[in-house]
Amino acid sequence: MKKENVKDYPLPPKVEKVNKEVRIIFNEVEIARSSDAIRILQKNLLPVYYISKKDIKMQYLKKTERHTTCEYKGVADYFNIEVNGKTAENAAFYYPNPKKGFEGIENYISFYPAKMDACYVGNEKVDSKIGLFTGEWATSEVEIPERLKR
Repeated sequence: MKKENVKDYPLPPKVEKVNKEVRIIFNEVEIARSSDAIRILQKNLLPVYYISKKDIKMQYLKKTERHTTCEYKGVADYFNIEVNGKTAENAAFYYPNPKKGFEGIENYISFYPAKMDACYVGNEKVDSKIGLFTGEWATSEVEIPERLKR
């Protein structure tokens, strides 16, 4: 199977449905499981996966004061993840009022794989050593850019 190349991803970014189940584990608790996930493909970045709020155990997410801005998607708000006494700060983000063209991500949240115990796309565990600062999800379907190779 030919791997996706991030150089072939579009600008502006593209939102697409994920055809595999996506799961998130933190402090030995499955905090999200979804068959309704999406991913955003942006030139020169690995995909970023987003899970519908309806498929997330929202009691574990606590809104923070952090905000960042994406020129394409708008202003992102952040969550700490708190499960049974363990906290991952600013470990998830979402766009409450996305810019035109990205309205479909409004009720979706993305998690930083490096801050979770495990993130899965289908049966594959995402490489958590990649995407520490960007939230990119490294899977075997995508060629890892040189800038991210260890």
